[in-house]
Amino acid sequence: MLRVIRVSSLLAALSCFLLSAWMVVSWERDNRELRAFGAPYLETDGSIGDAIAALTDAVYNKEGFAKNKGFFLFKQLGPTPLQILEQGGDCADKSRLSAAILDEFGIDTTLVMLSPCADCPPGHTVFEARPNAERIASDPVYNIVFPSGDGQYHGVVALRNNPELLPERLDTLIEERGPQDKIAFYRAAADGAHYGYPKTINLEKTAATRMLKSVLARFVDDPELLRRPRFLEDPKLFLALASLGLGGMLLGLAGLVSLGIKRRADV
Repeated sequence: MLRVIRVSSLLAALSCFLLSAWMVVSWERDNRELRAFGAPYLETDGSIGDAIAALTDAVYNKEGFAKNKGFFLFKQLGPTPLQILEQGGDCADKSRLSAAILDEFGIDTTLVMLSPCADCPPGHTVFEARPNAERIASDPVYNIVFPSGDGQYHGVVALRNNPELLPERLDTLIEERGPQDKIAFYRAAADGAHYGYPKTINLEKTAATRMLKSVLARFVDDPELLRRPRFLEDPKLFLALASLGLGGMLLGLAGLVSLGIKRRADV
C-alpha cells in the first residue's frame, strides 16, 4: 500500500510540475504582449510620472469599460491581464492590466481599493505606481493622475490626507476635456470613488488578518497599504505557483512514504 501511495504521489507531483511549467510558458507569452503595448509609453527619456500618465491614457482608451468576463481555467480568478488588454474591463480590470504592464518594466505597482467608509466594502479600484521613493496614483477608467508640480505626482496617501486634491483635479480635467467627457460624471460614480479609506489588502476581514495587521503595525506605517502581490491579480501566475507548491507537497509526501517503507524494511 505504501509503495502505491509513493508512486501515485510521485506521478501527481510530476504532473503538477509539468502543469506549472506549461502555465509559466503561457504566462511569459502573455507578458511579451504586455511589454510590447507598454514599451512606447514607458521606454522614454521623460520622467517616470509622465510615462505612467501616458500609459494610463493608453489603457483608458484601449477597448471598453464593461466588466471583463474572461477567465483562465477558473472563473473565480477573473481575467488575465492579456484578456483585459484585448477586451477591455472595469476599474479593477484596467488597474490589474496597468499593474501587470508596469511590473514587466520593473516598476513596483499595487492595486488600491477605495471605500466610502472605514468598514464599507470597496466601491472603486485604482493603482499606485511606486518607483523608488515616488508614489503615483492613477485611475485608468477615468484617465486621472494627480500632478503636484515640477514633474512630480501625488500618491494615495497624499490624496487621503489632502481630500481637496481630488475635487480640484476633477474641476481642472472637466474644464480641459469638456462637460461631455467621462470625467464629468466621476462624482456620480459608485460610492467610494474617493481616497478617504484606501486599502491594498483588507486586513479587517477575519480575526487572523486583524491579528496580522496588529503585528505589521509594529513595523510599518499603514499596513493596509502594503504592496499587493502580483500573483493575486494574475491568474496564470497564481495557478503556476499553486501547482508548483502542490507538486512540492506531493514530493514531500512521497519522501515521507519512502522513509516509512525503509523503516519497515529495517525492522
